[in-house]
Amino acid sequence: MADVLIGGTPARANSAYWATNGTVGHPWVAIADLKSRHLERTAERITDEGVRRSNVKLLPADTVVMSFKLSIGRTAVLTTPMYTNEAIAGFRTGDGLDSSFLRHSLEHYDYSELADEAVKGATLNKAKLQSLDLLLPPLPEQRAIAAVLDAVDDTIERTEAVIAATEELRRALLHELLTRGVPGMHSEWKHVPGLGTVPACWEVTTLGECLDGIEAGRSPLAESRSARDGEWGVLKVSSVSWGDFRPQENKALIAGTQPEPRFEVRPGDVLLSRANTPDLVGRAVLVKTTPAKLLLSDKTLRLIPNRARITREFLLVALSTPSARTQISGSASGSSRSMFNVSQEALRGTQLALPPLAEQRRIAELLTTAADTLASARDEADALGCMKVTLADELLSGSLRVGAKTEAPA
Repeated sequence: MADVLIGGTPARANSAYWATNGTVGHPWVAIADLKSRHLERTAERITDEGVRRSNVKLLPADTVVMSFKLSIGRTAVLTTPMYTNEAIAGFRTGDGLDSSFLRHSLEHYDYSELADEAVKGATLNKAKLQSLDLLLPPLPEQRAIAAVLDAVDDTIERTEAVIAATEELRRALLHELLTRGVPGMHSEWKHVPGLGTVPACWEVTTLGECLDGIEAGRSPLAESRSARDGEWGVLKVSSVSWGDFRPQENKALIAGTQPEPRFEVRPGDVLLSRANTPDLVGRAVLVKTTPAKLLLSDKTLRLIPNRARITREFLLVALSTPSARTQISGSASGSSRSMFNVSQEALRGTQLALPPLAEQRRIAELLTTAADTLASARDEADALGCMKVTLADELLSGSLRVGAKTEAPA
Protein backbone atom coordinates (compact mmCIF):
# COMPACT_ATOMS: atom_id res chain seq x y z
CA MET A 1 0.00 0.00 0.00
CA ALA A 2 3.05 2.29 0.30
CA ASP A 3 6.59 2.49 -1.04
CA VAL A 4 9.30 3.07 1.57
CA LEU A 5 12.01 5.52 0.51
CA ILE A 6 15.18 6.08 2.56
CA GLY A 7 17.30 9.20 2.19
CA GLY A 8 20.96 9.98 2.68
CA THR A 9 23.48 12.58 3.81
CA PRO A 10 25.84 14.45 1.48
CA ALA A 11 29.46 14.46 2.63
CA ARG A 12 29.80 16.92 5.50
CA ALA A 13 33.38 17.71 4.56
CA ASN A 14 32.36 19.19 1.21
CA SER A 15 30.89 22.65 1.75
CA ALA A 16 29.65 22.71 -1.86
CA TYR A 17 26.97 20.21 -0.88
CA TRP A 18 25.44 22.37 1.86
CA ALA A 19 23.45 25.57 1.43
CA THR A 20 24.78 28.00 4.03
CA ASN A 21 25.12 31.77 4.40
CA GLY A 22 22.04 32.50 2.33
CA THR A 23 22.84 30.04 -0.47
CA VAL A 24 19.74 28.74 -2.23
CA GLY A 25 19.14 25.09 -1.41
CA HIS A 26 16.63 22.29 -0.92
CA PRO A 27 15.01 21.33 2.43
CA TRP A 28 16.75 18.29 3.97
CA VAL A 29 14.95 16.52 6.82
CA ALA A 30 16.72 15.19 9.93
CA ILE A 31 15.23 13.72 13.11
CA ALA A 32 15.52 17.05 14.91
CA ASP A 33 13.14 18.60 12.37
CA LEU A 34 10.27 16.28 13.34
CA LYS A 35 8.71 18.54 15.96
CA SER A 36 5.16 18.92 14.65
CA ARG A 37 2.82 16.96 12.43
CA HIS A 38 3.17 19.33 9.46
CA LEU A 39 6.77 19.87 8.38
CA GLU A 40 7.19 23.25 6.67
CA ARG A 41 10.92 23.93 6.96
CA THR A 42 14.16 22.23 7.96
CA ALA A 43 17.19 23.38 9.90
CA GLU A 44 19.55 22.48 7.04
CA ARG A 45 19.39 22.68 3.25
CA ILE A 46 21.44 20.97 0.55
CA THR A 47 22.59 22.25 -2.83
CA ASP A 48 21.97 20.83 -6.31
CA GLU A 49 25.49 19.42 -6.17
CA GLY A 50 24.71 17.76 -2.84
CA VAL A 51 21.65 16.15 -4.40
CA ARG A 52 23.64 14.79 -7.35
CA ARG A 53 26.47 13.45 -5.19
CA SER A 54 24.44 11.62 -2.54
CA ASN A 55 21.73 9.04 -2.04
CA VAL A 56 18.98 11.54 -1.22
CA LYS A 57 15.54 11.12 -2.78
CA LEU A 58 13.00 13.87 -3.39
CA LEU A 59 9.73 13.26 -1.58
CA PRO A 60 6.64 15.14 -2.79
CA ALA A 61 4.37 17.26 -0.63
CA ASP A 62 1.87 15.26 1.47
CA THR A 63 4.39 12.44 1.96
CA VAL A 64 4.40 10.89 5.44
CA VAL A 65 7.90 10.70 6.93
CA MET A 66 9.04 8.85 10.05
CA SER A 67 12.27 8.47 12.01
CA PHE A 68 13.33 4.83 12.23
CA LYS A 69 16.66 5.18 14.02
CA LEU A 70 17.35 6.40 17.58
CA SER A 71 14.03 8.23 18.11
CA ILE A 72 11.78 5.67 16.45
CA GLY A 73 8.25 6.72 15.51
CA ARG A 74 8.47 10.50 15.15
CA THR A 75 6.22 11.39 12.23
CA ALA A 76 5.23 14.34 10.07
CA VAL A 77 3.56 15.15 6.77
CA LEU A 78 5.60 17.22 4.31
CA THR A 79 4.00 20.47 3.21
CA THR A 80 6.49 20.96 0.35
CA PRO A 81 8.85 18.62 -1.57
CA MET A 82 11.86 17.71 0.59
CA TYR A 83 14.87 15.42 0.80
CA THR A 84 15.69 13.39 3.94
CA ASN A 85 18.66 11.82 5.64
CA GLU A 86 19.21 8.08 6.11
CA ALA A 87 17.39 7.99 9.49
CA ILE A 88 14.12 9.14 7.91
CA ALA A 89 11.77 6.95 5.89
CA GLY A 90 9.29 8.42 3.44
CA PHE A 91 6.05 6.53 2.76
CA ARG A 92 4.67 7.11 -0.73
CA THR A 93 1.05 5.99 -0.49
CA GLY A 94 -1.19 4.44 -3.12
CA ASP A 95 -4.81 5.27 -3.89
CA GLY A 96 -6.22 3.11 -1.09
CA LEU A 97 -4.28 4.64 1.81
CA ASP A 98 -4.95 8.06 3.36
CA SER A 99 -1.70 9.83 4.30
CA SER A 100 -3.09 11.29 7.53
CA PHE A 101 -4.41 7.88 8.59
CA LEU A 102 -0.99 6.40 7.84
CA ARG A 103 0.73 9.04 9.98
CA HIS A 104 -1.47 8.23 12.97
CA SER A 105 -0.96 4.48 12.46
CA LEU A 106 2.83 4.87 12.34
CA GLU A 107 2.84 7.23 15.31
CA HIS A 108 0.98 4.75 17.54
CA TYR A 109 2.58 1.52 16.30
CA ASP A 110 4.43 -0.58 18.90
CA TYR A 111 7.95 -1.02 17.50
CA SER A 112 9.45 -2.61 20.62
CA GLU A 113 9.58 -6.14 19.20
CA LEU A 114 10.93 -5.03 15.81
CA ALA A 115 13.70 -2.65 16.85
CA ASP A 116 17.33 -3.75 17.02
CA GLU A 117 19.67 -2.28 19.60
CA ALA A 118 22.61 -0.49 18.00
CA VAL A 119 25.51 1.30 19.67
CA LYS A 120 23.63 4.63 19.67
CA GLY A 121 20.16 3.24 20.40
CA ALA A 122 17.23 1.37 18.90
CA THR A 123 16.89 1.16 15.12
CA LEU A 124 14.78 -0.39 12.37
CA ASN A 125 15.59 -1.10 8.72
CA LYS A 126 13.82 -0.80 5.39
CA ALA A 127 12.77 -4.45 5.29
CA LYS A 128 11.09 -4.19 8.69
CA LEU A 129 9.35 -0.97 7.69
CA GLN A 130 7.99 -2.64 4.56
CA SER A 131 6.68 -5.55 6.63
CA LEU A 132 4.75 -3.45 9.17
CA ASP A 133 1.36 -5.05 9.76
CA LEU A 134 -1.26 -2.28 9.88
CA LEU A 135 -5.03 -2.66 10.14
CA LEU A 136 -6.52 -0.99 7.10
CA PRO A 137 -10.24 -0.07 7.11
CA PRO A 138 -11.98 1.16 3.96
CA LEU A 139 -10.71 4.51 2.69
CA PRO A 140 -13.78 6.50 3.87
CA GLU A 141 -13.31 5.14 7.39
CA GLN A 142 -9.57 5.88 7.26
CA ARG A 143 -10.41 9.50 6.53
CA ALA A 144 -13.02 9.60 9.30
CA ILE A 145 -10.53 8.17 11.82
CA ALA A 146 -7.86 10.63 10.70
CA ALA A 147 -10.33 13.52 11.02
CA VAL A 148 -11.11 12.60 14.63
CA LEU A 149 -7.45 12.24 15.61
CA ASP A 150 -6.47 15.37 13.66
CA ALA A 151 -9.09 17.31 15.64
CA VAL A 152 -7.52 16.14 18.90
CA ASP A 153 -4.10 17.14 17.55
CA ASP A 154 -5.49 20.57 16.67
CA THR A 155 -6.69 21.02 20.25
CA ILE A 156 -3.36 19.83 21.64
CA GLU A 157 -1.47 22.29 19.42
CA ARG A 158 -3.71 25.17 20.51
CA THR A 159 -3.12 24.23 24.15
CA GLU A 160 0.64 24.05 23.57
CA ALA A 161 0.48 27.52 21.99
CA VAL A 162 -1.29 28.79 25.12
CA ILE A 163 1.43 27.21 27.26
CA ALA A 164 4.19 28.85 25.21
CA ALA A 165 2.47 32.25 25.38
CA THR A 166 1.87 31.92 29.13
CA GLU A 167 5.49 30.95 29.73
CA GLU A 168 6.63 34.02 27.80
CA LEU A 169 4.19 36.20 29.74
CA ARG A 170 5.45 34.84 33.05
CA ARG A 171 9.07 35.52 32.07
CA ALA A 172 8.18 39.06 31.05
CA LEU A 173 6.21 39.58 34.27
CA LEU A 174 9.11 38.27 36.37
CA HIS A 175 11.54 40.64 34.65
CA GLU A 176 9.19 43.60 35.04
CA LEU A 177 8.49 42.94 38.73
CA LEU A 178 12.13 42.42 39.65
CA THR A 179 13.44 45.45 37.76
CA ARG A 180 10.58 47.96 38.00
CA GLY A 181 8.72 46.66 41.04
CA VAL A 182 4.95 46.32 41.40
CA PRO A 183 3.26 48.70 38.90
CA GLY A 184 2.26 52.01 40.46
CA MET A 185 4.42 51.65 43.57
CA HIS A 186 7.61 53.37 42.38
CA SER A 187 8.70 56.57 40.66
CA GLU A 188 12.48 56.30 41.07
CA TRP A 189 14.94 53.56 40.21
CA LYS A 190 18.65 52.91 40.58
CA HIS A 191 21.27 50.85 38.78
CA VAL A 192 23.09 48.23 40.84
CA PRO A 193 26.20 46.63 39.28
CA GLY A 194 25.56 42.92 38.81
CA LEU A 195 21.84 43.26 39.50
CA GLY A 196 20.71 45.86 36.97
CA THR A 197 17.90 48.37 37.45
CA VAL A 198 15.75 48.09 40.60
CA PRO A 199 13.43 50.46 42.49
CA ALA A 200 15.41 53.07 44.43
CA CYS A 201 13.92 52.06 47.79
CA TRP A 202 14.87 48.40 47.50
CA GLU A 203 17.69 47.27 49.77
CA VAL A 204 20.79 45.73 48.21
CA THR A 205 21.85 42.91 50.49
CA THR A 206 23.11 39.33 50.49
CA LEU A 207 21.37 36.02 50.89
CA GLY A 208 23.20 35.40 54.15
CA GLU A 209 21.77 38.59 55.67
CA CYS A 210 18.25 37.35 54.87
CA LEU A 211 18.62 33.95 56.54
CA ASP A 212 18.52 32.72 60.11
CA GLY A 213 20.48 29.67 59.09
CA ILE A 214 21.32 26.94 56.58
CA GLU A 215 20.97 23.27 57.46
CA ALA A 216 22.72 20.49 55.54
CA GLY A 217 21.46 16.93 55.60
CA ARG A 218 23.27 13.61 55.74
CA SER A 219 23.57 10.68 53.36
CA PRO A 220 22.75 7.49 55.27
CA LEU A 221 23.06 4.07 53.66
CA ALA A 222 20.16 3.65 51.26
CA GLU A 223 18.76 1.24 48.72
CA SER A 224 18.21 2.04 45.05
CA ARG A 225 14.40 1.86 45.36
CA SER A 226 12.06 4.52 46.74
CA ALA A 227 10.77 4.36 50.31
CA ARG A 228 7.43 2.63 50.82
CA ASP A 229 4.69 3.87 53.16
CA GLY A 230 5.99 3.94 56.72
CA GLU A 231 9.66 3.67 55.69
CA TRP A 232 12.30 6.36 56.03
CA GLY A 233 13.80 7.72 52.81
CA VAL A 234 16.50 10.21 51.86
CA LEU A 235 16.01 12.76 49.08
CA LYS A 236 17.81 12.47 45.76
CA VAL A 237 19.18 15.55 44.01
CA SER A 238 16.40 15.24 41.43
CA SER A 239 13.79 15.97 44.11
CA VAL A 240 14.69 19.68 44.09
CA SER A 241 16.04 20.22 40.57
CA TRP A 242 13.04 21.14 38.44
CA GLY A 243 11.22 24.04 40.07
CA ASP A 244 8.80 21.98 42.14
CA PHE A 245 9.34 19.57 45.02
CA ARG A 246 9.28 15.92 43.92
CA PRO A 247 9.15 13.79 47.07
CA GLN A 248 8.91 10.59 45.04
CA GLU A 249 12.56 11.15 44.09
CA ASN A 250 14.04 9.44 47.14
CA LYS A 251 15.87 6.29 48.23
CA ALA A 252 14.75 4.01 51.06
CA LEU A 253 17.10 3.72 54.02
CA ILE A 254 18.66 0.29 54.41
CA ALA A 255 16.97 -1.74 57.14
CA GLY A 256 18.57 -1.09 60.51
CA THR A 257 19.88 2.37 59.58
CA GLN A 258 19.01 4.86 62.30
CA PRO A 259 17.37 8.01 60.83
CA GLU A 260 18.03 11.48 62.22
CA PRO A 261 14.57 13.10 62.59
CA ARG A 262 16.05 16.62 62.80
CA PHE A 263 16.75 16.35 59.06
CA GLU A 264 13.16 15.40 58.20
CA VAL A 265 11.60 17.53 55.45
CA ARG A 266 8.69 19.71 56.61
CA PRO A 267 5.96 21.65 54.77
CA GLY A 268 7.14 25.23 54.25
CA ASP A 269 10.80 24.29 53.86
CA VAL A 270 12.87 26.06 51.21
CA LEU A 271 15.26 23.42 49.88
CA LEU A 272 18.26 24.01 47.64
CA SER A 273 20.49 21.65 45.69
CA ARG A 274 24.10 22.32 46.66
CA ALA A 275 25.48 19.67 44.27
CA ASN A 276 24.22 19.17 40.74
CA THR A 277 25.04 19.82 37.09
CA PRO A 278 26.25 23.36 36.28
CA ASP A 279 22.78 24.36 35.05
CA LEU A 280 20.93 22.92 38.05
CA VAL A 281 23.23 23.53 41.01
CA GLY A 282 21.65 26.03 43.42
CA ARG A 283 18.09 25.42 42.20
CA ALA A 284 15.54 25.83 44.99
CA VAL A 285 11.99 24.65 45.71
CA LEU A 286 9.31 25.44 48.27
CA VAL A 287 7.87 22.35 49.96
CA LYS A 288 4.09 22.74 50.03
CA THR A 289 3.25 19.19 51.11
CA THR A 290 5.43 16.18 51.80
CA PRO A 291 5.08 12.60 53.01
CA ALA A 292 6.43 11.87 56.46
CA LYS A 293 9.85 10.34 57.05
CA LEU A 294 11.78 11.97 54.20
CA LEU A 295 15.27 13.21 55.07
CA LEU A 296 17.56 15.87 53.63
CA SER A 297 20.63 14.41 51.96
CA ASP A 298 24.11 15.89 52.20
CA LYS A 299 23.52 17.38 48.74
CA THR A 300 20.37 19.21 49.87
CA LEU A 301 20.28 22.35 52.00
CA ARG A 302 17.40 23.78 54.03
CA LEU A 303 17.36 27.59 53.94
CA ILE A 304 15.77 29.18 57.01
CA PRO A 305 14.55 32.69 56.11
CA ASN A 306 14.55 35.57 58.56
CA ARG A 307 10.81 36.28 58.48
CA ALA A 308 11.36 39.92 59.43
CA ARG A 309 13.33 40.43 56.21
CA ILE A 310 12.17 37.99 53.55
CA THR A 311 9.20 35.71 52.88
CA ARG A 312 9.70 32.09 51.85
CA GLU A 313 7.93 32.75 48.56
CA PHE A 314 10.07 35.75 47.65
CA LEU A 315 13.22 33.90 48.69
CA LEU A 316 12.36 31.33 46.03
CA VAL A 317 11.76 34.10 43.47
CA ALA A 318 15.03 35.86 44.33
CA LEU A 319 17.04 32.65 43.91
CA SER A 320 15.55 32.11 40.44
CA THR A 321 16.57 35.49 39.00
CA PRO A 322 19.22 35.54 36.25
CA SER A 323 21.61 37.50 38.47
CA ALA A 324 21.33 35.01 41.35
CA ARG A 325 21.67 32.05 38.98
CA THR A 326 24.78 33.62 37.43
CA GLN A 327 26.35 34.24 40.84
CA ILE A 328 25.60 30.77 42.17
CA SER A 329 26.65 28.81 39.09
CA GLY A 330 29.74 31.00 38.76
CA SER A 331 30.83 30.21 42.32
CA ALA A 332 30.23 26.46 41.97
CA SER A 333 33.23 24.20 41.51
CA GLY A 334 33.87 20.59 40.65
CA SER A 335 36.28 18.21 38.99
CA SER A 336 33.54 16.64 36.88
CA ARG A 337 31.46 18.50 34.28
CA SER A 338 28.45 16.47 35.42
CA MET A 339 28.53 17.45 39.11
CA PHE A 340 29.35 20.83 40.62
CA ASN A 341 29.18 21.94 44.25
CA VAL A 342 28.39 25.32 45.76
CA SER A 343 29.52 26.14 49.28
CA GLN A 344 27.37 27.66 52.01
CA GLU A 345 29.79 30.59 52.11
CA ALA A 346 29.25 31.29 48.41
CA LEU A 347 25.49 31.03 48.82
CA ARG A 348 25.50 33.47 51.73
CA GLY A 349 27.42 35.96 49.61
CA THR A 350 24.89 35.95 46.76
CA GLN A 351 23.76 39.53 46.20
CA LEU A 352 20.01 40.28 46.17
CA ALA A 353 17.73 43.28 45.73
CA LEU A 354 15.19 43.16 48.55
CA PRO A 355 11.78 44.89 48.40
CA PRO A 356 9.77 45.71 51.54
CA LEU A 357 7.82 42.73 52.89
CA ALA A 358 4.45 43.96 51.62
CA GLU A 359 5.80 44.27 48.08
CA GLN A 360 7.50 40.87 48.35
CA ARG A 361 4.11 39.33 49.10
CA ARG A 362 2.45 41.14 46.19
CA ILE A 363 5.17 40.06 43.75
CA ALA A 364 4.80 36.46 44.91
CA GLU A 365 1.01 36.65 44.50
CA LEU A 366 1.27 37.92 40.92
CA LEU A 367 3.80 35.28 39.96
CA THR A 368 1.77 32.54 41.65
CA THR A 369 -1.28 33.50 39.60
CA ALA A 370 0.76 33.23 36.40
CA ALA A 371 2.26 29.91 37.54
CA ASP A 372 -1.20 28.51 38.35
CA THR A 373 -2.44 29.48 34.88
CA LEU A 374 0.56 27.74 33.35
CA ALA A 375 0.06 24.62 35.47
CA SER A 376 -3.60 24.46 34.47
CA ALA A 377 -2.70 24.62 30.77
CA ARG A 378 -0.06 21.91 31.22
CA ASP A 379 -2.57 19.69 33.02
CA GLU A 380 -4.99 20.18 30.13
CA ALA A 381 -2.28 19.26 27.63
CA ASP A 382 -1.42 16.11 29.62
CA ALA A 383 -5.09 15.11 29.76
CA LEU A 384 -5.47 15.65 26.01
CA GLY A 385 -2.37 13.58 25.37
CA CYS A 386 -3.77 10.69 27.42
CA MET A 387 -7.11 10.99 25.64
CA LYS A 388 -5.34 10.93 22.26
CA VAL A 389 -3.51 7.71 23.12
CA THR A 390 -6.70 5.98 24.32
CA LEU A 391 -8.74 7.18 21.36
CA ALA A 392 -6.04 6.20 18.86
CA ASP A 393 -5.77 2.71 20.38
CA GLU A 394 -9.52 2.19 20.04
CA LEU A 395 -9.87 3.66 16.55
CA LEU A 396 -6.77 2.09 15.02
CA SER A 397 -7.51 -1.35 16.50
CA GLY A 398 -11.09 -1.34 15.21
CA SER A 399 -12.65 -1.60 18.67
CA LEU A 400 -14.28 1.79 18.05
CA ARG A 401 -15.70 2.29 14.56
CA VAL A 402 -16.52 5.55 12.85
CA GLY A 403 -18.26 6.10 9.54
CA ALA A 404 -17.19 8.23 6.64
CA LYS A 405 -19.63 10.94 7.67
CA THR A 406 -18.63 11.05 11.36
CA GLU A 407 -17.75 14.59 12.34
CA ALA A 408 -14.62 15.26 14.36
CA PRO A 409 -15.11 16.87 17.80
CA ALA A 410 -14.72 20.63 17.90
